Amino acid sequence: MISRNSIIGLITLVAVGAVLAVDYRQSHKIRTLINRHDLETMQRLDEMQSANLKILADMEEEQAQRLAKLDDALAAIPETIHKAIQDTTRSTFKLWSFKQPAANLSPSQRIAHAGGIYNGRTYTNSLEALEKNKEHFSLFEMDLVFTADGHLVCAHDWDNYARILWGLELDTVPTLEQFRQIVANNKAFTNCTLDQLVDWLHKNPQARIITDTKEINSAALDHIAHNYPDDKNRFIPQIYNMDYYDQVRALGFEDVILTVYQWGGADDAIVEAARGKKLFAVTVPDFRAPYLAMKFRQSGHKVYAHTVNTAETLHLLRYFGVDEVYTDSLIPGKQ
Repeated sequence: MISRNSIIGLITLVAVGAVLAVDYRQSHKIRTLINRHDLETMQRLDEMQSANLKILADMEEEQAQRLAKLDDALAAIPETIHKAIQDTTRSTFKLWSFKQPAANLSPSQRIAHAGGIYNGRTYTNSLEALEKNKEHFSLFEMDLVFTADGHLVCAHDWDNYARILWGLELDTVPTLEQFRQIVANNKAFTNCTLDQLVDWLHKNPQARIITDTKEINSAALDHIAHNYPDDKNRFIPQIYNMDYYDQVRALGFEDVILTVYQWGGADDAIVEAARGKKLFAVTVPDFRAPYLAMKFRQSGHKVYAHTVNTAETLHLLRYFGVDEVYTDSLIPGKQ
């Protein structure tokens, strides 16, 4: 007879065997899935590797093409350098003309911009600037504006000029009396009234004033012509386009300068508008000189450029056809 313990042991053995069988089947299934996944992964890796190899091959081909172009460029360098040297030599030969004096105007006709520099300051339009620079200049450009009560005084404007040079924020245009008080409070320099400017001209007979009156040009020149008829030819009015020309000549001004910094017209149209007119000179901004200066000279006009403060720029502008310049600090005869 089989003992109770033997039966229990046999049942346990069968149960364990069954469990092991199930575990084996499950493990086999899992291994099969893993192998299948590994195979798919390997296939994907092979595909990626093939794609990468193609990319590398394309990159190598592109690099080879670039190297070939670089080789061609390197081979051409000696010829390029030779051509550059030849071009530079020709340009340098032309640059010698920078040092030649302009034919149409002498350095004595250089214009002191806003009276010229004074104590390191520009745009002062002051009596001190006129006094300091009269030893070297005879032509002085001065900015003129109206006071609230209709008097002309020497200042660039009532906004930026007042803030930068006087340190004032003006809410309104000052009267003549208020202007005089502003001038009295400014210890750095003395802005003049038109009366004071004319008095200075009387004391300095060699000097003339080039006016810069901007949008008040007609009224300002009319004011000068009617209030100082005996002195008006000590002034050379600037006009900003040829529409002013006949009017200014009718006021009796002997010399007139056309300045084109406000004229935005086409270069050829500007030159044609001035052709045949009696002008003391034409003035162009320095950056427009390469396009306008030689054309004006060829049409018979003397040409100034503004505002120029280095000898190098002056020499370059002469190459483009500029005769002389407006300057803060370039002393005539020394540059």
